[in-house]
Amino acid sequence: MKVLLVTLSMMFVAGAFAAEPTESAGLAAARLMKTRADAGDAEAMYILGYLAISFGPQPFEKKNAEAPAWKALLGDTAGMGWMEKSAQAGYPRAIDGICRMGQDNLAPAALREAKAAQCAELRAKYPGKG
Repeated sequence: MKVLLVTLSMMFVAGAFAAEPTESAGLAAARLMKTRADAGDAEAMYILGYLAISFGPQPFEKKNAEAPAWKALLGDTAGMGWMEKSAQAGYPRAIDGICRMGQDNLAPAALREAKAAQCAELRAKYPGKG
């Protein structure tokens, strides 16, 4: 994971893999991760979710030229949805995130209970991973 993130960081700085000259490095990295995520790579699903949350269009933005490209890339699955898929595929950091949500005292009770149940299910399915 660390090596992959360092590599992606270096590519951001260099702008090395933008598909089009006007495309941001975040969207270009998301395209690469989507290819890997579609092949079943749980780590890539997690990173894709992280990229979508960090660099994708936000609801409060009035205009974002890349919004249609992000929508086409992610489909109906938002950034957090990709992290959920990553947890379902057994990625340890994503499972830990689900479990932390199940212990968050500031979260609404229904969400906290749902995430606690999901945590127990994931830990039973992937022992030693979360």
